[in-house]
Amino acid sequence: MLNRKLYIILGCILLFALAIRVGYLFFWRQGFLLANVFEYNTDGAAYMVLAENIVQGNGFANEKGPTAFVMPLYPLFISFTVLISNHSFFLIRIIQALIFLLVIILYYKIYQKIFNNSFVALLSILLLAIFPSLIHITGRIGTQTLEALGLALLLYFFVNYFDGFKFRYLILGSISLSFAILIKPAFSFVLPLILVILWFAFKKKQSFLKSSLILIFILLILLSPWTIRNYLVFKAFIPLCTEGGWNLYSFNNRSAYENIDGVLQDMSKLNEYPLSLSVASNQSELIQDSIFYKEAFQFIAAHPAQFIRVSLYRVYLFWRLSPPALYSDLHKTIYVFFDVPVIIFGFFGLIVYFRKNGVANYKGWILVSPLIVFTGIHAITLPQEVYRIHLMPIVIGFAVYYIVDKVSYRLKLANKLQWK
Repeated sequence: MLNRKLYIILGCILLFALAIRVGYLFFWRQGFLLANVFEYNTDGAAYMVLAENIVQGNGFANEKGPTAFVMPLYPLFISFTVLISNHSFFLIRIIQALIFLLVIILYYKIYQKIFNNSFVALLSILLLAIFPSLIHITGRIGTQTLEALGLALLLYFFVNYFDGFKFRYLILGSISLSFAILIKPAFSFVLPLILVILWFAFKKKQSFLKSSLILIFILLILLSPWTIRNYLVFKAFIPLCTEGGWNLYSFNNRSAYENIDGVLQDMSKLNEYPLSLSVASNQSELIQDSIFYKEAFQFIAAHPAQFIRVSLYRVYLFWRLSPPALYSDLHKTIYVFFDVPVIIFGFFGLIVYFRKNGVANYKGWILVSPLIVFTGIHAITLPQEVYRIHLMPIVIGFAVYYIVDKVSYRLKLANKLQWK
């Protein structure tokens, strides 16, 4: 009877989540965040060009020809929807809304496994359903919705794997990690943390070695078609993509350090120092990538103290407790009422969780690992809110856990709130 009640509540939350997203697409066409959800952002326009070329039979190419600047999965997803819908952007957004329902279901299971409390799980997914930035991403032409799905899948399977070390979850988790990397290369940095957690989880290092080799083997098999394609097209070894150098250089040069508050106001300033972009622009993607990496590392090596200071400040900007000045008044209000309290309570929830469950709680560390990885990446690149949206379900879970823990303790309602 209790399970039936839970499933009814879950179903109602899912329907509500879908309705609010469809309503957002229909009625809030001006968008209540940074920009019109029906306008292209820079990345969205680039993805649409890739999708159009795929549909037209030109391969994975942009205006200049074949490219490996971004990973292939999101452009392929868009190309499929363009092909079946005659270029209906609305259908792309509806599919993304449906995908997010799967994300909610996965996080419900994750919250149950991590917190062992169905009340926390239901309250958390209700917040996922109404959280403004998680509504906005379904109307955005960008990778964020698929990133959220990839992250939810890999967390779900690896959390279950560390709960009982069942082989099938290791296989499915490895597949999910490959899926996530094919959406966003930054997910590849989750692998070292998973290996570290495996090392501490297994007393027998033979078991660690076996699990690690299986994980790495599956990744190599699933990522190899893309790497082979890159080699055949560019006659060079490009394991993932060629955007890393640009991302690192764009935010590690003199102009970027002089204007570190989130976003460069004037991208033309990048021409001032230390590299004339006109030099790189005449080169192939692979050479551009190597030039940008070289210039960025040279600048960092020449300014180590400044690099550390700016990186620490960017960590604050990534999880900032005040809205950026560029936001509209409405967006600032939403940020203050949603993002700020969730980030604060989520931080305290992390502390309380590991204090109660012990530092050697490997399921908990799996959930935390993406927070560590993406915070580190954006400490040296662009610390903008949109790049942490897919992490917010994790933070939301810990925030709700903290609030419920404190309320149940103070009001002595633990038995009523603990639906097991």
